Amino acid sequence: AYRTVEPVEHMAEANRQTLAVCMIESEQGLAHAAEIADTPGVDMLWVGYADLTQSLGLIAQHEHPRVVGALQQVVDAARRHGLPAGIQARSVAQARTLRDLGFGVIAYATDVAVYGQALTSAAAALREPSLDAP
Repeated sequence: AYRTVEPVEHMAEANRQTLAVCMIESEQGLAHAAEIADTPGVDMLWVGYADLTQSLGLIAQHEHPRVVGALQQVVDAARRHGLPAGIQARSVAQARTLRDLGFGVIAYATDVAVYGQALTSAAAALREPSLDAP
C-alpha cells in the first residue's frame, strides 16, 4: 500500500538497499582491485570485460593467459574481502568458464543478443517442414 514516508526514514532505507558495484575495466583498476574491494561500502567488483581486454592490449582475446590471469586477480581480490565478483558472458560456454574461475554473478549476453538468438531459432524452426503436414 502507498504511504508517506518521512525523509530521514526514507533515506536510511534507501541507503540500506543501495548496491555499490565497482567496475574493474583497465590495467589501473586491476592494479588497485584489492584496494577497491577493501573500500568501505563496496558491495561487488564487476569486470568490464571488453574494456579490460582492450586496456591489456588483447582486444577480445578472452582465453589469453594474461586476460585469464587478470580475471582471476579480480576474483581473488573480491573473495579476500568477502565480496562477489561479477562479469557479463557472451555465451553459455563462456559463462561456465567464468563460473569455474570463481565469478559468483554472471550476466548472460545482452537483451538484444538473447532476443536475436530466440528469433533466429524460431525462424529456423518455422522453415522446417511440419511432421504433421499431409
